[in-house]
Amino acid sequence: MKRSRKGLLVFLLGAGLLVAAIGIGHGQSADHIQFASRVATIDLAERELTFTGVSYVAVAAADCEIFRIERGLRTPILFSDIQVGDSTKVCGVLQADNDVLANKIRVFSCK
Repeated sequence: MKRSRKGLLVFLLGAGLLVAAIGIGHGQSADHIQFASRVATIDLAERELTFTGVSYVAVAAADCEIFRIERGLRTPILFSDIQVGDSTKVCGVLQADNDVLANKIRVFSCK
């Protein structure tokens, strides 16, 4: 019998703290992950993001869907629009080198 675990995403924004949890959703294999954290560094040339409190490096795939979520509205943005300190949710595939090849990046506005 195949068991599946529901993904868990916890946001604690009270003191600017964002806690991340890795989750595997229904129908996803073990190499598909999602996590949430604040952006620590950005490498525009390599399309890479590092995060506070999370050891993963996210590499945005060429066809990565990147959206800003603000007041419930989803607006497409460019990778270059992501800023250090932005709260994000990243969905992608865990690579052998422990990088995450991101196919979705959601950027949340606190406004």
